[in-house]
Amino acid sequence: MWLLTPQGFFSIVEKPDDAARGSLTVRARVRSDLDSLRAAVLPELETIEESENTDYRYRARAPRAAVAAAMARLAETLDYSNFKSVVARRQGATRAKLYHDVWDVLYRMQGNPAFQAPGARSRQPLAVAQATAVIPRADAYGGVLVDAKGRVLLRAPKGHYGGYVWTFPKGPIPRLDHRQWKPQGAQIRQPSQEKETGNDRRAQLRGRPGGSTGTSRPRRCVSRKGAPRRAWGPPVDYRDGSCRA
Repeated sequence: MWLLTPQGFFSIVEKPDDAARGSLTVRARVRSDLDSLRAAVLPELETIEESENTDYRYRARAPRAAVAAAMARLAETLDYSNFKSVVARRQGATRAKLYHDVWDVLYRMQGNPAFQAPGARSRQPLAVAQATAVIPRADAYGGVLVDAKGRVLLRAPKGHYGGYVWTFPKGPIPRLDHRQWKPQGAQIRQPSQEKETGNDRRAQLRGRPGGSTGTSRPRRCVSRKGAPRRAWGPPVDYRDGSCRA
């Protein structure tokens, strides 16, 4: 079992001789992590052993019941809303950055069916489940694209149509078949035509599409200080003209 805590990073296992002793082995890569764990919630932790010939350089045993009680105390004393922030305060920014790298790697599992447990039932993707929803008829449809850094893609409507300085990418319904109208097609097609986006972003579309006010075209975004930015930019109040063509 891996544990990332404000006291440190630990790997807890049952070694062959632990079963007979009724103990667990708590391993760490940094010796002070074990000292912090002992001081905070696990006073029963035995003498720390060190070896350069093992995966984890530092380890110590503790009674299984004591380890279970220590984990309960960690939960009972949890008083923070952001884990990496409290790690930065207690163990420094370097440790917090390393934990963020771990978070970033594990984030790749989210939404990827390849990481599901064998035999787990797959839920129907949200976009597919909503594909059959009744959608009100409108002139155009679009989507909101947000990248990994939290930046939102915006467009400047031609001639500031409808009084908008900036709005979200959208377009008319694809007229591939005059007997059908498919707003989902406009949702997927129009954002993918913007600069710095591609068809791989269609999986990020969520929710029911809304209406549009008219034709639009891509623009660069200029910050309040006048520094030019690309089409991608942080969320802004696009009504006051602070982000202009």
